[in-house]
Amino acid sequence: MVLIKPNIPTDQKSAAHHVFRHIVKKDDVVYDNDFFKITQPESWNVVYRLKGKLAHDSYRIHFKNFDEDKLFQSDPAKKFQILDILEKLRALTGNKGSFRKPSANTLLLNQRNAFENKLRALTEETPVQKNLLDYDILRTLGTGSFGRVLLARDKQVPDSYVAIKLIKKSVVIKLKQVEHTINEKNILACISCPFVISLNTHFQDKLNLYFVIEYINGGEMFTHLHRNKHFSYEISKFFAAEVILALEYLHNLDIVYRDLKPENLLIDSNGHVRVTDFGFAKRVSHRTWTLCGTPEYLAPEIIQSKGYGHAVDWWAVGVLIYEMRCGHAPFYDANQMDMYRKIVDGQYSFPSSFKEDERSIISGFLTFDLTRRLGNMKDGTKDIRDHVYFRDTNFDDIYNLRVKSPYIPKVASAGDASNFERFEEEPIEWNDRGVDPYEETFKDF
Repeated sequence: MVLIKPNIPTDQKSAAHHVFRHIVKKDDVVYDNDFFKITQPESWNVVYRLKGKLAHDSYRIHFKNFDEDKLFQSDPAKKFQILDILEKLRALTGNKGSFRKPSANTLLLNQRNAFENKLRALTEETPVQKNLLDYDILRTLGTGSFGRVLLARDKQVPDSYVAIKLIKKSVVIKLKQVEHTINEKNILACISCPFVISLNTHFQDKLNLYFVIEYINGGEMFTHLHRNKHFSYEISKFFAAEVILALEYLHNLDIVYRDLKPENLLIDSNGHVRVTDFGFAKRVSHRTWTLCGTPEYLAPEIIQSKGYGHAVDWWAVGVLIYEMRCGHAPFYDANQMDMYRKIVDGQYSFPSSFKEDERSIISGFLTFDLTRRLGNMKDGTKDIRDHVYFRDTNFDDIYNLRVKSPYIPKVASAGDASNFERFEEEPIEWNDRGVDPYEETFKDF
């Protein structure tokens, strides 16, 4: 399978046109955002048509006053549509025609296909027959408004430690978070990335929902940042690279994460990052309007109640790099409304210790203009990878875990929990007997 993207000549102001011979073979093409998937790349090509500019009798496409850059900054789905499959593919080899083979990462295409296949399979999934009695509960790792996270050991697998996220059904309903919770389960069940937490299984009883996820014993980045006051230039850059790869993976699946912060980044025993807590994650094809996230990390378009997309995550990367280096967010203010004003006005400053390249990349992420925000421009994450800040970074080596982390947390054993804060232990309320009053509400969990 091949991805192709338009590479139409830019000198179209003279009303130049391209004529292609029509071949009816539509089943070989799948539309996907501004790309087309070609299932038989050696045999066929596709063409877009500009709405209202198609001469049906000759299949001639006119491009008048055509500006490729402006066109693809808007929604390509509204500008173009698929016409048919056309002649053999000299276009893909760059010889003739209006299309070229893009520099798209084959890995990203494979990841997307795997995600879509798993998502479709969820509808046929058999509910997991598990309950809390299958685990030895060892201690609490964290608490929140919905429930808590528990360190546990699977009784069936010796020395197998997991983290169990317990969510109370009644609280989810009260706070109107049912859709978010189902989204979280669906996303976690289908994703697979070295820098994203893995879901082992999930189940429910009459009172609670349970996510059984891999246990990352290095603890939260927030804990290490607090202990060290701030991270070095090298450590911050390494962690930023892994976070960027995680977001690139999620965005390729149309997932906007919306809750990047040190508390939601775990560090494993080898010093690698895992993005966790997908409660705000959502598949977004174009824009969404929900106000959610952590105040210090909100992008201005969220605060201004504008529709937003994946660009909010790139803004958050700028905030994260700054916080890793300083120990606090760039717009922090004890008064939340004043903080929002600073975010919208872009009011922040750099300590004198910051290097020029890190100032540059942070400023690139913290750009109000979405068409100029790093990661959100025409070349996407290529602009990030090519930035001078990452001049010595090999992202392929980072992705394949071939680069040793400059920061290794102290971990005594697989079940060590010393990197997590201690919480007062409370009895766990659970029930797998009788009638479930929430059965219909959570039938898709």
